[in-house]
Amino acid sequence: MTEAAPSVADSDVPILQSRDVLWLIHLYPLGWLVRRCPMAVLELLEMLVTFAYQTLQRRQRNVAATRMRERLGIADNEAQMLARRYFQHVSRRAQLDLRTLCERPMGRWANLSVLGRQHLERALSEGTGVLLVSVHRFAARHATLAFRDTGFPVFAVHANMIPQYSRLGRRWIGRKYQLVLDRTFPDGILSYDPDCTLKILWHLRAGGIVYIAADARSRTSVAVPFLGGQLLVSRGVLEVARLAGCPLLPYDCTYDAEGLRIELGVPLQLRADGRPADYIANNLPILVAALERQIKACPDQWTLWMEN
Repeated sequence: MTEAAPSVADSDVPILQSRDVLWLIHLYPLGWLVRRCPMAVLELLEMLVTFAYQTLQRRQRNVAATRMRERLGIADNEAQMLARRYFQHVSRRAQLDLRTLCERPMGRWANLSVLGRQHLERALSEGTGVLLVSVHRFAARHATLAFRDTGFPVFAVHANMIPQYSRLGRRWIGRKYQLVLDRTFPDGILSYDPDCTLKILWHLRAGGIVYIAADARSRTSVAVPFLGGQLLVSRGVLEVARLAGCPLLPYDCTYDAEGLRIELGVPLQLRADGRPADYIANNLPILVAALERQIKACPDQWTLWMEN
């Protein structure tokens, strides 16, 4: 069992918050229906849930559209379309998590297409392990799990943060959410583990594959110019690649009409000269540019629009 994230004392957390209500409805009454519905009825139910969620999130959708318009430099109608898709993806991930929790088949969402597999195979042949890097994506959990099933055991670094909204949420939502994370990251590496870097290096030096979302808050994060604004990016990704001497491959996982999609790029051409500090300074812009390309390719599937 994956250990839980460090928690805040109960005395510092309210008994109940309004945002917990949707979680509780989703995990319990809807969970009961998901366990018992035939698949055809389940898919219809999920469509209705997505429609209801879009309606409830109309104000937040306008916030997301404004941020997309300003950061991407696009027209308002395109931003509104992307914002609608964004909240569809929020709902889709929650529904797939619920199927995982209830041990129901993923249906067509289990279909996985992989582009650029040859880049990963070539990098693995070097014997130094491979570090996969991306931005946070809605499809990341289930795509990475499906990728493991094709013969590529990926060790994902994740925060595993249990919702801390309220005492009720911590007890009744957190317990269910923990089960989802345990099932989708069976061999995950916790980012707040004091030995996180050592465990990553151990997997890489054993010739393994490690996946990190670099747009993360961590001890190694720095604020960088990003899509016309700023973003926290973990420079620790570069430090690990330097210490392990392994390739750093762009890795993107998204939803598409057929199910799940993974796209692997050629290794980033990092400059290996100079002192460690120079290595970070020289290569951070290369990493940031790769992350920006991923977001521009599928802006509606970046999970952090409502946080940045």
